[in-house]
Amino acid sequence: MDGTDVLLELIKSPNDNVQAMSARALKNVCETEQIRLYCVSKGALETAVNTIKKTKNDDGLILEFVGIISALVLTKTICFDFLYKHNGISLLIDTLNSGIKNPNLIVEITDFLSWLSENEIYREIFIEQGHSKTIKQLFMDPKTIIEVRPSFGKVFSNISASDTILEDIWNELDLFMELLKDQNKEIQVFSAIIIGNVARTDEYCSAMVKRGIAQVLVDILKNTEIDLRVRNYCTGTLRNISLNERNKPELLKLGIFKPLIGLFDNFKLNQVVVFQSLVVIKNLLSGGEKYCLVFVEEGGLEEIKQLVTFDESDHLKFESSRLVALLMKHRGLQERIIKNSLLISIVTLLNGNFDILKQEGLNATLSLAENGHSKQLTNVPSLLSAIANVLAPVSAPKNPISSETHLLAVTTLTKILTDCPEVSKENLGDNFIVNLDNLAKAIPTERRESIQKLKLIITQQ
Repeated sequence: MDGTDVLLELIKSPNDNVQAMSARALKNVCETEQIRLYCVSKGALETAVNTIKKTKNDDGLILEFVGIISALVLTKTICFDFLYKHNGISLLIDTLNSGIKNPNLIVEITDFLSWLSENEIYREIFIEQGHSKTIKQLFMDPKTIIEVRPSFGKVFSNISASDTILEDIWNELDLFMELLKDQNKEIQVFSAIIIGNVARTDEYCSAMVKRGIAQVLVDILKNTEIDLRVRNYCTGTLRNISLNERNKPELLKLGIFKPLIGLFDNFKLNQVVVFQSLVVIKNLLSGGEKYCLVFVEEGGLEEIKQLVTFDESDHLKFESSRLVALLMKHRGLQERIIKNSLLISIVTLLNGNFDILKQEGLNATLSLAENGHSKQLTNVPSLLSAIANVLAPVSAPKNPISSETHLLAVTTLTKILTDCPEVSKENLGDNFIVNLDNLAKAIPTERRESIQKLKLIITQQ
C-alpha cells in the first residue's frame, strides 16, 4: 500500500484530527489527473461529500474536505460527476448558508463557487439546476448571514454574465440599483458588477438611459464618499453606454465629464478606474467638437497633464496621450493645448510600439502644423527626432510600420521643416540622412520622390 492508499483510508478515520490532517495531505497529493482519477475510483469524492453532509459544528474538518473536492474537480469528468451525481452546487450553497463562522471556510467555498461560475459551461449548470435563483435570493435578502452575503453576490455577479438570464436581471434591475445604497461595501461592489453585465447590447444600454439608470451611475461618480471600486464598475457601465452615438447627447446633459475628470486624481491609488474614465471620455469626444469643448471647459486639459507624464503606468500615459491627440484635431482647441504644455503627449505616441499610436501622433502633429503651429512643435524636446525615428528608425522596430505611416511621417516632417527653415538637421538625430538613404533603397520606386524631396529640404537647412 503506497502513501496515497494510506491517505485514502485515513480520511475515513473516526478520529476527526486524523481525518482533517489526512484530507489536507490528500489534497496536496492530487496534483495530476492520473492521481485524481485514481482517488475518485477509490471513493475519495463520495467520502468527501458524505463527510461534509454529516459534519456539524466543525468548520475546520469541513474546510479540509471542501479542499479535497476543489482539487479533484480540476479534472472535468470529475467536476461533472460532482455537479450532477452529487448535486455539488447545492452542497456548497447549503454549507455556506449553514451558519459557518470560520473565515477560511467561507473564503474556500466562495472561491470554489466563483471558480465554477466563471466557467461558461459550469455557469449554465447553475441556471439549469435553478441554483442561480437561490444564490440571487440569498444575496438580495438582508436576513442572509452578513459574513456570507457578499459571497453570494460574488458568485451571482459571475452568473449574471450569462445571456440566459439577462432579461430576468433587467426586469429586476431596480432591486440591484437599491443594493448600491447598502451599507456593506462588498454588496455595493457586486451589485455594480451585476448592473454592468446588463449593459452589453445597444438595446439595453439605450434602455438604461431612458430608465434613468445612467443618471444614477453619473451621480455615483460624483460622490467621492462611495467606494472607488463601485465607481470603477459604474464607469465601466457608462463606457458601454457611451459607445452608442444616440446615448452621447443624453450623457452630456447629465454632466458626465466633470466626475469622469475628477477620477483622474486617483491615478496613484487605482489606475484601473482612471483608465476606464479615459476610455469613456474618448468615446464621448468622438462625438465631435461640441463634446471636446465641454471637456476642456470642465478643466480636462489641466487635469490630464498629470497623466501624460505619469511614467509608472504605460496604460495611463498612452491612453491619456491618445485622448489629447484626439483633441488636437480641432483647430479651436490647439492654442489651449499648447499653453497647457501638452504637446509632449505627441512624443509619447510617436515612441509607442504600435503603428496606430504613431499614426495618431503624426495626425495630431500634422494638424497642428497645418494650422500654423510648426514653430511651437520644433520647441518640443525630442519631437522632431521622434518623427525622424518613425520614418527611418535607428534600429528595427518591434512591430512593422505601414506604408501609410511612412507617408504620413514624410508629409509631417516636410511640412514642419518647410515652415521652419532655421531648424538644424542635428535635431533629427544622428545619422538620419544615412538612415533616410537606406529607407529610400528599401521602399517602392513611386514612394522615393517624397523621400528625396525631404532630403533636399534637410540638406538646405
